[in-house]
Amino acid sequence: HPPPALPSPAASPLAQRSLSLLLLLLHCRRSGGVSNGFRRVFYLLHDDSIDDCVNDDSDGRGDLEMVSSRRCEAIVDRIHFNFRDLIAGLTRALPGEMATLLLYSLLQSHPTFVDTLACTGAVKAVLCPCLQGLYSLSKVDRASKGGRQTSRVRLSHMYVLSICVLLVVQDSSLLPALCDRSGDLDGVGAVQVSWYTERSLLKASLLDVCILCVLRASLHAVFHLQDGYLLANCTAVLNNIGCSCTFSTGMHPHTCERLVRITQQLCSRVIKAASSDPPPVAQTQQALAADLLTVLLKFIQAALRPSLLLANVHLLYALVYDYDKLAQLYLHPALQGLFPGDAMEDTSNSAMRYALPHGLVLMAKYYLDVLDVLCVDSFLFSASQAIEFLKKNIASKATEEVFQHCFRGCAAADGGYGSSYCFSYQEVDNPEDFFVPYIWESTLLQTPELPWRQYNLKSLYMDSS
Repeated sequence: HPPPALPSPAASPLAQRSLSLLLLLLHCRRSGGVSNGFRRVFYLLHDDSIDDCVNDDSDGRGDLEMVSSRRCEAIVDRIHFNFRDLIAGLTRALPGEMATLLLYSLLQSHPTFVDTLACTGAVKAVLCPCLQGLYSLSKVDRASKGGRQTSRVRLSHMYVLSICVLLVVQDSSLLPALCDRSGDLDGVGAVQVSWYTERSLLKASLLDVCILCVLRASLHAVFHLQDGYLLANCTAVLNNIGCSCTFSTGMHPHTCERLVRITQQLCSRVIKAASSDPPPVAQTQQALAADLLTVLLKFIQAALRPSLLLANVHLLYALVYDYDKLAQLYLHPALQGLFPGDAMEDTSNSAMRYALPHGLVLMAKYYLDVLDVLCVDSFLFSASQAIEFLKKNIASKATEEVFQHCFRGCAAADGGYGSSYCFSYQEVDNPEDFFVPYIWESTLLQTPELPWRQYNLKSLYMDSS
């Protein structure tokens, strides 16, 4: 059964079983050379109400060349379908397992569903429950009751949730909705997100909720699951946010604090591992921690680019506030190895080329000195006053020169991002090897009232080896 931390959608048993059957039909691709008619019809579903919204010169999602059956094309080019009603139903059922799989199928395979999300402004409605699912599943104790089978299904659920988030943030037409603070969907906007318990997120954007939930899932992947695939999905989400400059409207103060604190936690783990000889399991964990730390440091640097610095002044203040601890951790030799080629002697002018952690320390020190100059005659000021002082300094100074000085010669001096650094999710060969067993096993767990002969059923999952 789904973990108790997740809401149980109010859906009829018939609807749940119909969805299970639909998903099995959609994901059955091995048919001895015979094309899957259900998938062909699935591609033809189209909401005519978005036709005026979609630009004819868009990226081609409306193109139905992928439908190759002449018989279907001879009957009808498109089948009208009200996607708005489907989205409304999805938002009520998410983040349930079957609803998440249906959302994945639509985002990944359907030619016009993403356009529908963009035109109807429904991206918040489907993304927020996915983030809630990631957040809740990351809080579930590893030792929770349910056995190996339930744990395996739960992990697969996290995989699909993280991929759905990635499919949203990799699409440029959906990104503007991440930064909108005007909505009121369960706190995404001006109202508190009720299910996020660590901190009040008043006036948070969907971008903040996305970063915070993906950070929690990343830590869960590193320290509890030691799962590189889940971590790769989460870091791809963070990387794509950094590529797109979606945080140009600024991140919530709590988001900034969490970013800095998590990097400190990861630094401590990496430094500790470098001074000892951990067992193989711990080595895997430390390698994953180092990968996550590298992504987060680049993410922080990207948010502090000159064009974004004023909007992300809360992140700058978080670095300045923890400068002493930051300098102790970021300048440790163990971290320099994570950025090979960054820390080198420039023989042309004998100037040191700074590694990324060193550059962040220099930037924090520069603005700490700015505040120290203002702190005359033992005049102390509050955090809000310090942030206002930093804003005035950023607005009046050449921030480009400061940035280039702190990260001069660094391999990521341009912010470390560009279109070539963005990740795009693609299914591997034979995706049915994952989806069909997962759908079947979820169906068995969710239909205990049916007379399944459990002793005759064998799991279709392959061994972890």
